[in-house]
Amino acid sequence: MCKSATPPSLTFRHSLVTQITSHLTHSASREFAVKVREYPAEEVGRCLAAKRGTSGTNTWIAFFGDSNMRQKMEALTEWFLPPGLTYTYYLNDTQVTRDAFMTLFLNPSQLRPDSFDILGCRSSNEGNLNNSGGAYRRNTLVSSGNSQGGVTSKETQAERSESSQIASKDSVLKPTKDYEIRVTLLWVGEKINDQDKVPAVTRLEEWAEAKMVPDVLVIGIGKWLMNNFEQELSPYTYLATFVHYLSPPLLRLARRTRILHWAQSRLRHYNFDFSVPEAKVTKTNWRIILLNAPYTYSLPLMDGCLKHILRPTGVWYWDSTLPFNLANLKECETLMKANFSHTRLYTDHWWRCSDPHHASYETNVNEMTMLWNLLCNSYMGESPIYCCAREEVSRP
Repeated sequence: MCKSATPPSLTFRHSLVTQITSHLTHSASREFAVKVREYPAEEVGRCLAAKRGTSGTNTWIAFFGDSNMRQKMEALTEWFLPPGLTYTYYLNDTQVTRDAFMTLFLNPSQLRPDSFDILGCRSSNEGNLNNSGGAYRRNTLVSSGNSQGGVTSKETQAERSESSQIASKDSVLKPTKDYEIRVTLLWVGEKINDQDKVPAVTRLEEWAEAKMVPDVLVIGIGKWLMNNFEQELSPYTYLATFVHYLSPPLLRLARRTRILHWAQSRLRHYNFDFSVPEAKVTKTNWRIILLNAPYTYSLPLMDGCLKHILRPTGVWYWDSTLPFNLANLKECETLMKANFSHTRLYTDHWWRCSDPHHASYETNVNEMTMLWNLLCNSYMGESPIYCCAREEVSRP
């Protein structure tokens, strides 16, 4: 491969994934089934109908966290939202156009709201801000070249602000029922280092007392805590403060629904290896070194600490797709060492090798597929060879 004049083929990626899948299947065959069912958007639609017909309830998926959770939601909305529904978009409970929603959802911005919501309905009378025909598609947007692997439009920051304000003038309050699917992100970014309770936790407290709760709440936090340089253990002090506010609503919610604590994607540390000419960052400075050393060595410790703290609340720790994340990191590092870091295979959206912090898009899609298995298989009459086929948590 190293002597090839063209980028490696996709079979390079598939080989490691096949090895991981084979190992997991072989290990599980003696004790429990782990076969995963594919859920294209049309099958998700069948799941929603089956669930509604069986339990009489709609489907609500909620994410709580930073840009890693935002990208999980992005994968879900791009790949899994069923066609044939009318979708409406909300920022902080205010309906906006889809363009205004996607602008703030996909782009780093100080204007990013505390909550994002997408509702899919069979029919709607919500006014002229609705968008029909299914989920958005990434090829309608303009990709950026930043190290975070984000997506930007051609609008300037001022134009993005203006578009959101214009959309807000004709906004209406969102409905609380009569939808087929709802997807929510409660944003917890740099505010996690505040000593005060963040708005996202206040929203969890409201949900804990509400009549209807999400079918599943996915939590992913930790990396922003690593930005604290006061002392070596400061991130864990801030974590303890944050969880002090977070644990009570989680304890109440866990009695009524599933809550998953998702393992954080590991750092692509080789993008900061200044001895490698192909490294993404070429200007050495101590801030970059200090910022990324904790990510490299302390993320598993942060995950373990949070897992230990949240265990009494009934939160599930889910690291099932971490082997895929680690396989992707290993292959990206191999590509860099083989001088393929300038190729599209290294930089494109699917593997996201040049993004030091976030999981690849492929890993996110795998995670969302597993999430749909958890939500759907018990309603779809699947064979017990599929994971979660007999697992069901009733929701009031």
